[in-house]
Amino acid sequence: MAIRYFVPAVLFLAFLVAEKLSFHETGTPRRFPDSNVYLASAAEPLLSRGFLLGPRPPATALLYKLVNREESRIAAAQSLLSVVCWSCLAVAVAGELRSGAAKLAAAVAIGLFSLSVPVNQWDYVSLSESLSFSLLALTLAATLAMTRRLGDESGERRWLWLLPWAAACLAFAQTRDSNIYLLATLWAAGTLWAAGTFWLAIDARRRAVRRETPRIRHGPLLALLLLTAIVAASHWASQAAGRWADPLTNVVLGRVLTRPAVHREWVERYGLPRNPVFERYRGKYAFKRSRIGVPIRERFWRHDPKVEEVRIWLSDRGRKAYARYLLWDHPLTSLRTSHRALSGHVNSSTARKQYGRDAGKTPWTEALTRWSYPVIRRPTAVAAALLLAGAAAAILAPAGRRLALAGLFLVASAWPQAFVTFHGDTCNVDRHMQTCGLALRLGALLMGAVVLDQVVAWTRRRSVRNSTVSHTLNE
Repeated sequence: MAIRYFVPAVLFLAFLVAEKLSFHETGTPRRFPDSNVYLASAAEPLLSRGFLLGPRPPATALLYKLVNREESRIAAAQSLLSVVCWSCLAVAVAGELRSGAAKLAAAVAIGLFSLSVPVNQWDYVSLSESLSFSLLALTLAATLAMTRRLGDESGERRWLWLLPWAAACLAFAQTRDSNIYLLATLWAAGTLWAAGTFWLAIDARRRAVRRETPRIRHGPLLALLLLTAIVAASHWASQAAGRWADPLTNVVLGRVLTRPAVHREWVERYGLPRNPVFERYRGKYAFKRSRIGVPIRERFWRHDPKVEEVRIWLSDRGRKAYARYLLWDHPLTSLRTSHRALSGHVNSSTARKQYGRDAGKTPWTEALTRWSYPVIRRPTAVAAALLLAGAAAAILAPAGRRLALAGLFLVASAWPQAFVTFHGDTCNVDRHMQTCGLALRLGALLMGAVVLDQVVAWTRRRSVRNSTVSHTLNE
């Protein structure tokens, strides 16, 4: 029993030391203009509108508030949370495997994955990526633990696992608005899971004649209700805070006004007003300064009466028009462009812009990155192979089914997440796309753990069978 806790404790300490060493002599934590937004939100009172419904979701600002907005403490807190959350995932994944060797290998691989530069560098950057990646790992770990406990009919207090799982999901949703859509994808997968569970229970009840009538499990339904509430509340908060305004303005300025045919379609089909003053800002961002040094955010959204009609149109009709443009009028083009963006992103192991500025880069972390976070040259073919492998593992390996389904979900979710990320904004798309590349590679890692566990189990069974045959022949 002692080794059950000793090994995870040793691994946790080893990862903590490695995390610290990876930033040895890195210098001061990295800061960017967006960092000021989080720091300003962190200065607001905890229950104020400026904090809860500010320009960014409140989770990152809450972390900054807890460490008194000091950059060195922010980096230390992000590093500690990263080690804790990824260690939780390592333990959860190991719990889904049977072989001790596979458990140790999977736990070590997940820890090393978290130390790769594309993941690790963000711990030293005052942005939301570090917390978002850490909470993704924690949410995945909590989901594995929750579904495992709900499936254990003999387990006591198994319902209590819904509470930490829901807390992890809520924190993840409140880190970045795009995370809401990843949870919505999880909700869709959970709906299929709950529907399948419900149908099997109904079918078993219909077939039951001489055996005890099976009960319909209500755990999946309760989990779905909690997730529905989290997604709905987070989406409402995002809309109420008006966090859609700048991204939508960026899209219109960067992808509509810069292409005459698209601009004409938006005018004729969706009613976008033609406005020479607004059109002067084509190709710019909503928060960039104009040539005369006036912030377009202040000029466009608040004061300039010359663009009032465009402001009203974007507020009243802009979101619906954009959704119709993407999903109804040009779905194939929308899918193709987001797929191209994802393919270009995963062809590299790092963001094109070096946000970390060599943070976390050491000879050993760079060597580690080459195999733990590899470049994917043909992402579509790789994803298709992974989806087939995950489906086969889920069907043929019941012992590793939850883990195979988790890997399957991560790989499959990379594409809808890329669609949301690419079309949601034109600013820092490469940075925001990091979640998609992480999900694709992490999904492959989980599937690899299932395969390894099956290979070890098969090797042991074969060894036992050969030993038995040999012993019989000797007798």
